[in-house]
Amino acid sequence: MSTVDMVLKGIRVLLAEDYLMNQRLVTIMLETNGAMVTVANDGREAFHKAKSNDFDIILMDLNMPNINGIQATKMIKMLAIETPIICLTADISDKISQNILDAGMKEIVSKPCQIDELVKVILKYSSIE
Repeated sequence: MSTVDMVLKGIRVLLAEDYLMNQRLVTIMLETNGAMVTVANDGREAFHKAKSNDFDIILMDLNMPNINGIQATKMIKMLAIETPIICLTADISDKISQNILDAGMKEIVSKPCQIDELVKVILKYSSIE
């Protein structure tokens, strides 16, 4: 894994991911590069955290308990929250990809993700200059 010298400094990330190992891996990758990461363990928690906190970007897993990533994204968008939502998923079939984009997510990053790719996508959609 390469590091990108704190290029994400000051960026507030909401990571919606139910799998503990992925939570830890992505959090370490992002915090090593300066981001401030808040974790949501499922879609319901992601929705509540998104509406009550000010994030620069949301990283959303698809397959989570209670409320999945697509449902959570639609709920967040119904509140007119403009925070860009990026999908993190291992399933990138055409049908799933279209559902992800239709729900309002901006882009898809496939798992397992590489830090350079994730940083590039975060910077593309982040409001931090």
